[in-house]
Amino acid sequence: MREGFLILLLLPVIVHSCDLKTHYAKDNNQCCKMCQPGTRMHQDMNCQDPICLNCEDGEYQDVYNKDTKCKEQPMCDPNLNFAKQTNPSKKKFMQCQCIPDHHCSTENCDTCVRNTVCQAGQSIKKMGNQTSDTECEKCPDGTFSNTHSARTCQPWTECVSGFRESVQGSSTYDRSCEATTNVKAIVCSVVAGLFLVVLGTLLYCYRRGKRGAMDLEKKLQEQCGIFCKTLRNNQPFNDVPLEDEMNQMQGNEPEEDTEDQLKHGVSANGMPVRQDNSKASLISQPETASPSESI
Repeated sequence: MREGFLILLLLPVIVHSCDLKTHYAKDNNQCCKMCQPGTRMHQDMNCQDPICLNCEDGEYQDVYNKDTKCKEQPMCDPNLNFAKQTNPSKKKFMQCQCIPDHHCSTENCDTCVRNTVCQAGQSIKKMGNQTSDTECEKCPDGTFSNTHSARTCQPWTECVSGFRESVQGSSTYDRSCEATTNVKAIVCSVVAGLFLVVLGTLLYCYRRGKRGAMDLEKKLQEQCGIFCKTLRNNQPFNDVPLEDEMNQMQGNEPEEDTEDQLKHGVSANGMPVRQDNSKASLISQPETASPSESI
């Protein structure tokens, strides 16, 4: 009786010392371990060392547990504008995420819808996210935006001195400026002056180059003589008897063939040949014996 009474007295102390976040109290008043997040209970035969298994892909357990099954992650359907989950966690719940430029249509994010697109003449006041839509606001006076989803509105162009407004600005396009009459005249004068300077420079270079070409031609004529004369007359070199021209310049006649030179008393090298006619009149006579040989 006394031992049973002591157990009853100590039972509240044992139960109170069991951490209910990581342990659980068993029927026989034992404080047993639970499986960690990301796992599930397979067997609890050993109270202090249970057998736990990891959750499968697409499952999770976010707390210490003694459950025999893991919880399922939500199915993110691309047809509902959800992004595909890659490597979802096994230790916490993974909410489906909307694809870019979309947000959840409800608090539970059953589907995703496209964000509002700010039009020209507006700017983005608040950028949309997974849970809220994009907010737009109209461009203030003196500013504009000419594209969709503009982050800010741009101020109109200021017409500086010498220019005046030609087209008034609006919320969707900029102000246009044009030069006044005086500015136009100055610009035209500067452009005309530059044109005249360039034209004068080109004419000077052209004339100088032409004069240089004429001087070069004159020097070539002085140095080349008959060759430059031929070039000036546009006569090809093949049609000009070069040797005859040189002989005419020297005052000599063309040379004759070697046979004609020999006939006219000139040797092959142009030297005069002197013929000896003393032997031509001699008549061949038979030899006679001397008086001494006849005796």
